[in-house]
Amino acid sequence: VHVGSAALPARVVLFDPRGDVAVLAVPGLADRPLRFAERTLSTGADAIALGYPEDGPFLATPLRVRGRVNLTSPDIYGVNPGRREAYTLRGDIRPGNSGGPMITAEGEVAGMVFGASDKPRDETGFALTAAELRDHVARSSEAETSVPTGTCIAG
Repeated sequence: VHVGSAALPARVVLFDPRGDVAVLAVPGLADRPLRFAERTLSTGADAIALGYPEDGPFLATPLRVRGRVNLTSPDIYGVNPGRREAYTLRGDIRPGNSGGPMITAEGEVAGMVFGASDKPRDETGFALTAAELRDHVARSSEAETSVPTGTCIAG
Protein backbone atom coordinates (compact mmCIF):
# COMPACT_ATOMS: atom_id res chain seq x y z
CA VAL A 1 0.00 0.00 0.00
CA HIS A 2 1.47 3.34 -1.04
CA VAL A 3 1.17 6.17 1.47
CA GLY A 4 2.88 9.28 0.19
CA SER A 5 6.36 8.13 -0.85
CA ALA A 6 6.32 5.06 1.44
CA ALA A 7 5.27 1.54 0.44
CA LEU A 8 3.85 -0.55 3.28
CA PRO A 9 3.36 -4.33 3.09
CA ALA A 10 -0.23 -5.52 3.29
CA ARG A 11 -1.89 -8.89 3.71
CA VAL A 12 -5.42 -10.12 3.06
CA VAL A 13 -7.15 -10.98 6.36
CA LEU A 14 -10.68 -11.47 5.00
CA PHE A 15 -11.72 -12.62 1.54
CA ASP A 16 -15.30 -13.03 0.35
CA PRO A 17 -15.59 -14.20 -3.28
CA ARG A 18 -19.41 -13.94 -3.21
CA GLY A 19 -19.35 -10.27 -2.25
CA ASP A 20 -16.11 -9.54 -4.15
CA VAL A 21 -14.60 -8.05 -0.98
CA ALA A 22 -11.09 -8.35 0.44
CA VAL A 23 -9.97 -6.64 3.65
CA LEU A 24 -6.27 -5.84 4.01
CA ALA A 25 -4.23 -5.44 7.18
CA VAL A 26 -1.47 -2.86 6.79
CA PRO A 27 0.93 -2.92 9.77
CA GLY A 28 2.52 0.48 10.34
CA LEU A 29 -0.27 2.44 8.67
CA ALA A 30 -0.69 5.49 10.89
CA ASP A 31 -3.59 7.10 9.01
CA ARG A 32 -7.03 6.80 10.56
CA PRO A 33 -9.58 4.78 8.58
CA LEU A 34 -12.45 6.53 6.86
CA ARG A 35 -15.77 6.32 8.71
CA PHE A 36 -18.81 4.54 7.29
CA ALA A 37 -21.85 6.66 6.52
CA GLU A 38 -24.60 5.88 9.04
CA ARG A 39 -27.41 6.54 6.61
CA THR A 40 -28.28 4.88 3.33
CA LEU A 41 -28.05 7.26 0.39
CA SER A 42 -31.33 8.09 -1.30
CA THR A 43 -32.07 8.35 -5.01
CA GLY A 44 -30.60 11.58 -6.35
CA ALA A 45 -27.91 11.86 -3.66
CA ASP A 46 -24.46 13.04 -4.69
CA ALA A 47 -21.39 10.87 -4.06
CA ILE A 48 -17.76 10.59 -5.16
CA ALA A 49 -15.79 7.57 -6.42
CA LEU A 50 -12.11 7.56 -5.41
CA GLY A 51 -9.70 5.51 -7.48
CA TYR A 52 -7.18 5.16 -10.25
CA PRO A 53 -9.30 4.70 -13.39
CA GLU A 54 -7.51 2.88 -16.20
CA ASP A 55 -4.27 2.77 -14.15
CA GLY A 56 -4.05 6.54 -14.31
CA PRO A 57 -3.48 9.07 -11.57
CA PHE A 58 -5.72 9.29 -8.50
CA LEU A 59 -9.09 10.75 -9.44
CA ALA A 60 -12.21 11.81 -7.54
CA THR A 61 -15.18 11.20 -9.85
CA PRO A 62 -18.59 12.81 -9.17
CA LEU A 63 -21.54 10.40 -9.02
CA ARG A 64 -25.28 10.54 -8.52
CA VAL A 65 -27.23 7.71 -6.91
CA ARG A 66 -29.84 6.31 -9.30
CA GLY A 67 -31.24 3.82 -6.82
CA ARG A 68 -30.61 0.91 -4.52
CA VAL A 69 -31.13 -2.71 -5.57
CA ASN A 70 -30.61 -6.24 -4.31
CA LEU A 71 -28.51 -8.04 -6.92
CA THR A 72 -28.21 -11.77 -7.33
CA SER A 73 -25.03 -12.63 -9.17
CA PRO A 74 -22.38 -15.36 -9.30
CA ASP A 75 -19.24 -15.03 -7.21
CA ILE A 76 -15.99 -13.82 -8.77
CA TYR A 77 -15.33 -17.32 -10.11
CA GLY A 78 -18.64 -17.43 -12.01
CA VAL A 79 -20.35 -19.91 -9.64
CA ASN A 80 -22.13 -19.84 -6.24
CA PRO A 81 -24.65 -17.02 -6.70
CA GLY A 82 -25.16 -14.64 -3.83
CA ARG A 83 -27.30 -11.62 -3.01
CA ARG A 84 -25.84 -8.24 -2.26
CA GLU A 85 -27.26 -4.78 -1.70
CA ALA A 86 -25.90 -2.25 -4.16
CA TYR A 87 -26.33 1.27 -5.42
CA THR A 88 -26.84 1.96 -9.09
CA LEU A 89 -24.93 5.11 -9.99
CA ARG A 90 -24.70 7.67 -12.74
CA GLY A 91 -21.13 8.68 -13.46
CA ASP A 92 -17.93 7.79 -15.26
CA ILE A 93 -16.93 4.50 -13.62
CA ARG A 94 -14.01 2.81 -15.39
CA PRO A 95 -11.66 -0.11 -14.75
CA GLY A 96 -9.45 0.93 -11.86
CA ASN A 97 -12.34 2.32 -9.82
CA SER A 98 -13.32 -1.19 -8.67
CA GLY A 99 -12.51 -1.78 -5.01
CA GLY A 100 -12.27 1.94 -4.30
CA PRO A 101 -14.50 3.78 -1.89
CA MET A 102 -17.60 5.71 -2.82
CA ILE A 103 -17.78 8.59 -0.35
CA THR A 104 -20.26 11.28 0.60
CA ALA A 105 -19.46 14.99 0.36
CA GLU A 106 -18.64 14.76 4.09
CA GLY A 107 -15.96 12.14 3.40
CA GLU A 108 -17.81 9.15 4.85
CA VAL A 109 -17.74 5.79 3.05
CA ALA A 110 -21.17 5.09 1.57
CA GLY A 111 -20.04 2.06 -0.44
CA MET A 112 -17.39 0.36 -2.55
CA VAL A 113 -17.38 0.55 -6.34
CA PHE A 114 -17.42 -2.85 -8.00
CA GLY A 115 -18.48 -2.47 -11.63
CA ALA A 116 -19.95 -0.55 -14.53
CA SER A 117 -22.34 -1.16 -17.37
CA ASP A 118 -20.70 -2.48 -20.51
CA LYS A 119 -23.06 -0.43 -22.70
CA PRO A 120 -21.26 2.46 -24.45
CA ARG A 121 -22.03 5.91 -23.02
CA ASP A 122 -24.43 4.39 -20.44
CA GLU A 123 -22.71 6.09 -17.46
CA THR A 124 -24.03 3.43 -15.07
CA GLY A 125 -21.88 2.10 -12.26
CA PHE A 126 -22.45 -0.09 -9.22
CA ALA A 127 -21.27 0.06 -5.62
CA LEU A 128 -21.87 -2.19 -2.64
CA THR A 129 -23.61 -0.30 0.15
CA ALA A 130 -21.90 0.50 3.45
CA ALA A 131 -24.30 -1.96 5.10
CA GLU A 132 -22.79 -4.73 2.93
CA LEU A 133 -19.26 -3.75 3.96
CA ARG A 134 -19.65 -3.13 7.72
CA ASP A 135 -19.86 -6.82 8.61
CA HIS A 136 -16.74 -7.64 6.60
CA VAL A 137 -14.75 -4.93 8.35
CA ALA A 138 -16.07 -5.93 11.79
CA ARG A 139 -15.20 -9.61 11.22
CA SER A 140 -11.69 -8.69 10.11
CA SER A 141 -10.91 -6.11 12.81
CA GLU A 142 -9.07 -8.57 15.07
CA ALA A 143 -7.76 -10.83 12.28
CA GLU A 144 -4.01 -11.27 12.20
CA THR A 145 -3.64 -14.33 9.98
CA SER A 146 -3.45 -14.03 6.22
CA VAL A 147 -6.12 -15.86 4.26
CA PRO A 148 -5.89 -17.25 0.70
CA THR A 149 -7.61 -15.44 -2.13
CA GLY A 150 -7.91 -18.36 -4.55
CA THR A 151 -6.89 -18.51 -8.15
CA CYS A 152 -7.08 -15.41 -10.31
CA ILE A 153 -9.13 -15.91 -13.47
CA ALA A 154 -9.00 -13.66 -16.51
CA GLY A 155 -12.22 -11.74 -17.15
